[in-house]
Formats: sequence, C-alpha cells, structure tokens
Amino acid sequence: MADDAFHRPANYTDELLEAHEKELERLQAEAASKRELLRFVAQWLDIMDEERELLAITQDPSRLTGRRPPGAMLAEEKMRKRVTILKPKVRLARAPASVFVEPMLTYHLPLFSDSS
Repeated sequence: MADDAFHRPANYTDELLEAHEKELERLQAEAASKRELLRFVAQWLDIMDEERELLAITQDPSRLTGRRPPGAMLAEEKMRKRVTILKPKVRLARAPASVFVEPMLTYHLPLFSDSS
C-alpha cells in the first residue's frame, strides 16, 4: 500500500508529525461541518437499537407468563410507541440536512438502508 509509510513509519520525522496534525485538523473540521447530520445519525442508530431490543423482547415466549418485573409490559409498550413515533420524525427531519450536506461529501455516506 502506498500510504503504508504514513500509517507505520520506520522513523518519526517533523514532516510526518506535521502531516498527522494536518490530517487531524482536516478530520476535525469535517466532523464540525457535519455535526448536524451526525446528530441525526446518532438518533437514528439509537432508535434502531431500541427497535432491535423491542423485537428481541417480543420474541421471548416467557414474556407473557408473569415472571417479568412489574411494569415490564408498560415499559415495552412505551418503547414501542417511542420507536413508532420517533422513527418517521427523525427520517423526515434528516431530509433537509442531507440536501445541504450530502453534495459536499467526497465519499458515499449511506444513512438509511433501503429496507428500513
């Protein structure tokens, strides 16, 4: 790989340090410019985690036997409502941000899969 020397140098030089510092500044500036989009991505990932957890809970056959802690069914229903309400909101709220941010990307950043 051509950039291998950049990642694992044989000797450390001032030029290499400067190159690393420039790359760090570039990445920090890119993260700052995409902060709003990254916030939507974080919200989306949280919602998807809750949805996966909810799916796991609903597939548990012992969930209706009464051996669960008090309030577990209520917590499950609250989670279901939260996922049902927030998922479309985050998807719609993210749309205007992507109009401005995605054309500036130098690489493909898939935010949502086609199946979701």
